[in-house]
Amino acid sequence: MSLSMIENNQCQEIRNRLERALPHLQEGQVHERGGRLNEAVMSFTRAIHADSDYSKAFYQRARVLAKKGDLEGALADLTQAIRLHPGYAEAFAGRAMILSEQGRVESAIQNFRQALSAGGPGWRLAGRVRELLLSIEGKVYGRVQGKAPCRVMRISAVPMAS
Repeated sequence: MSLSMIENNQCQEIRNRLERALPHLQEGQVHERGGRLNEAVMSFTRAIHADSDYSKAFYQRARVLAKKGDLEGALADLTQAIRLHPGYAEAFAGRAMILSEQGRVESAIQNFRQALSAGGPGWRLAGRVRELLLSIEGKVYGRVQGKAPCRVMRISAVPMAS
């Protein structure tokens, strides 16, 4: 078997997995928009089972898990989405939001910076992420009204992109 035939077979297998996963992903998005979060998680999980390399399915499930309050599950899914797609700016931003909510400020700052780097200058969320990063850095490294720097803080959530 030639190299090009192997590559064609691999490409076809990837397409087949994605075609099996996509309807579940779309179904999950419909459930999420309708506020049916448990059903959305199940649909996104089915998409992951159909294609375990589909970073968007992990990202989408993470968004819903975070809405449900399962921050550790959301972090695990965001981390997997980043492993699968190391340039996934939205996943870095989502992970940063959760880390900041947990008071893990240094890790949040690092993830916000990675989001900005991965997203590039034209990224649609760059302005909001930059604002959040500056806010955190100002509270952590700066002085607030002459007092010692704040080490733990909470920030208002920015919705993760869908």
